[in-house]
Amino acid sequence: MALTYLKSRGLASGVGGKVLQVVSATFSTQSESTSASYVATGLTASITPSSASNKILILYSLPLRNSTANINVVHSIFKNGSNLLGSYGAGILKTDSTATMATATANYLDSPNTTSSTTYAIYVNPTSVTAQWCGASATASITLLEIAA
Repeated sequence: MALTYLKSRGLASGVGGKVLQVVSATFSTQSESTSASYVATGLTASITPSSASNKILILYSLPLRNSTANINVVHSIFKNGSNLLGSYGAGILKTDSTATMATATANYLDSPNTTSSTTYAIYVNPTSVTAQWCGASATASITLLEIAA
C-alpha cells in the first residue's frame, strides 16, 4: 500500500529535479582521425534552457575503436566549442583489439547559466593513433535533459 502512495505522489509544484525537456540525436557515419588533439565526432545536440538556473544532464554513447590495441583514446564533451571537462575529458577508452568496436559512455550535469541555445558535442582525442567511430551497425547517441533547479 505504501508503494502505491509513493508512486502516485510525484513532485510538488515548484520543487526542483523535474525533467522539463529532452533533446536527443544520433550519428552513424563511419569516421576516423589520427589527430594528436581533440576532433569533433559529428555527434552533437543543442538545447535552449527555459531558466538560467536549470541544469542540463548530458548522456552519450559512442562506438569507438583504435588502430593499435591497448592504446588510449580520450573522449570529452564540448559546450559551444569549448572543452567542458578539461584535458582528461569524460573518460579514456582502451581497446584490447583493433578489430573490436567498444562503447565509450559518459554523463555529466552542466550548469549552463543561460537561456540561450547551448550546443553540446562529443569529441575524441586519438593520441596520434587512428581512432574510428560509428559505422553501418554502430550508432552513437547523445541525450540532453533539462532539469529544473
